[in-house]
Amino acid sequence: MKKNTFIIYYIFSLLIFCWACQENQKSEKINTTITYGVDTLNIPIDSTSQNFYFIFNHFKRNNSEYLVYFNSYRHSLDIINLDSQKVSNIIFLEKEGNNGIMNPTSVHFQNQDSIFIYSNYNQTLALLNLNGKVYQTYHLGSHKAKNDIGDLLADHNFPMQYDNKSGNMYFYHVHSGDIPKSISSSIVATFNIHNNQISLLPIKYSANYINEKGQFGNFWNANLSIADNKLIYNFQAESGIYTADLEGNKQNNHEAKSKFTKNQVSAYNPNEDGEKHGIENPAFFRVLHDPYRHLYYRFHWGDIPHKNDKGKLNTFLDKPLFLTVFDEKFNVLEEIKMPEQTYAVYTWFVNSKGLCINSGNAILKNANQEEGKMEIHVYQFETKNSL
Repeated sequence: MKKNTFIIYYIFSLLIFCWACQENQKSEKINTTITYGVDTLNIPIDSTSQNFYFIFNHFKRNNSEYLVYFNSYRHSLDIINLDSQKVSNIIFLEKEGNNGIMNPTSVHFQNQDSIFIYSNYNQTLALLNLNGKVYQTYHLGSHKAKNDIGDLLADHNFPMQYDNKSGNMYFYHVHSGDIPKSISSSIVATFNIHNNQISLLPIKYSANYINEKGQFGNFWNANLSIADNKLIYNFQAESGIYTADLEGNKQNNHEAKSKFTKNQVSAYNPNEDGEKHGIENPAFFRVLHDPYRHLYYRFHWGDIPHKNDKGKLNTFLDKPLFLTVFDEKFNVLEEIKMPEQTYAVYTWFVNSKGLCINSGNAILKNANQEEGKMEIHVYQFETKNSL
């Protein structure tokens, strides 16, 4: 087990302003000491397993913690016991017939008899059990022509999330191929599995998105998390974090600025090189809640020149990755530049041990990695109020 501990002291004041239709919040002076260590999970895998994951869900069962992810190598859901660091179960999925699952883009493990799998390609939600038997299918695409409803999507930016109390599954709502219409529409839709009804929540894109008509190139999507009985959403093209209740009301905004990078993606000209624009601009990812330590986390990509010092073109894998740690009022506690070319974006989750992230970027860059294992780093934060 590797463990490196860093101690960071700081005192700062942050003013938070709330915008239209949002509650005012008072600025706070936060005196906090934050420390963290880095642990490593090494999970043995075979040659038919992926050592990184993008379609996954973390869950607890019988006092143990698990990671379930879609393994495209063998078209299966692989379940890892994070406590024992072993693959505990493999659910082989069929591709055709009544139990057919094709092109999944999001998975949610509710319990052993209720595993939800969604596909953006046909907008179909399947409900299956640990044996891979599909016993309920919902065709959400059939609702598109009703009430001006667009496409319901779920993926690494906006994984589907389920509220057991209401029976609502939350999705990203867009009008595919029509950015202006998407920008003027709700970004969050719910599908109720009890009555098969789709509802659009009163959550819109930010004023910045509306002013620029959503023209941010690769980075115009929204992100969503559900935590502490509220919706937490943000946008790839700006640093701000927004909250609302589960019905989309009582909205608040938090600036959540980075001290290392630009805090807004520049407007994109359709005639310019899209990859160059993406390299030269930041991208802000989904906010994660840590209920064990009462913190929030947000990763984001930094902005770098299109060419490096040697004149070679940078790629998205070369973009620096930053982690911002917030308290539960979204005051910035710390911002950390992560080790370069180490982590696979979109592979982060929180469990009782800490903030987990897969070291797959190093593998994708063909670095010298040990075969036959999946490596997950666990960032373990502790905070202490100072006088």
